[in-house]
Amino acid sequence: MNYKKIAAKDIIVIAADSFKKHGFYKEYLLDISRAVAINISDIQIIFEDKVALAIAVMAYVQDIFDSSILVPDYDETITIQARIIKLNHNM
Repeated sequence: MNYKKIAAKDIIVIAADSFKKHGFYKEYLLDISRAVAINISDIQIIFEDKVALAIAVMAYVQDIFDSSILVPDYDETITIQARIIKLNHNM
């Protein structure tokens, strides 16, 4: 077992980038484990399989969307013009 300290979020971020570049079907857990520089078994301890990792990636992307797009879009404490400026800045 590789004792390199790695957080699940680090794996998710690398997987998100890999899925974006290569597509879900062309990317393998082995490729992601190499990109993160850990053993595939270490990933499988956290994520049962590639589908479980993909679900975690989707939740990660949804969190980014919610915090950078949805929240500012519905922030009624600022004017509509300020919301548009804030949205453009976040993209």
